[in-house]
Amino acid sequence: MSTKNYIFLDDFCEYHSIKLSFINELGEHELLKITRQSSRPCIPEEQVPLLEQMVRLHRDLDINIPGIEVALNLINELENHKRRILELENRLKRFE
Repeated sequence: MSTKNYIFLDDFCEYHSIKLSFINELGEHELLKITRQSSRPCIPEEQVPLLEQMVRLHRDLDINIPGIEVALNLINELENHKRRILELENRLKRFE
């Protein structure tokens, strides 16, 4: 059985110089699954890259939370299309 590692949000906020209220808003919009360990808010370690991506979208591009949601959906769609194109290219190679 594997154990999940969690990242405490107050530590994440301090490291990235962001407010906890921003992350709480992401949780309210269901863009992030926030849980509690030792009565401190935290996220599973595997969500850290997603959270860092959302922080960059907000900080670097000044995108608000609804905009972040749209951007993430578009990025996800693009990745799905890329995967599908690779799959189709591989199928085509069999006929060459």
